Amino acid sequence: AAALLAGLRAEIRAHTARDRPFTLLSFATSLDGFLAEVRRQPDGSEAKAPVALSGEASLTLTHHLRGAVDAILVGVGTALADDPLLSVRRPGAGPSPQPVVLDSDLRLPPGARL
Repeated sequence: AAALLAGLRAEIRAHTARDRPFTLLSFATSLDGFLAEVRRQPDGSEAKAPVALSGEASLTLTHHLRGAVDAILVGVGTALADDPLLSVRRPGAGPSPQPVVLDSDLRLPPGARL
């Protein structure tokens, strides 16, 4: 992981030195393509529940990747459904990036955690 991160940081520096943006796509999905499972509630209704898709090593890498970039872009649907922190929460992983939300209808509530 350390070699991967060192290479990533070198690539970011090379791109920014040439006034070119560096874009990184990172996501997790289950085999069926969904990020939540539906669970039946005691009253018979159904509710979505988050599914843990990553192990500790993957989460650590994710936080180091966050610490290597300037911003994290999410859609308003993700922001509303998950209310993610999008911050770095591992010691030594770097500074937290600026969250950027694509929200053309201004639906993100002022109290969102990002």
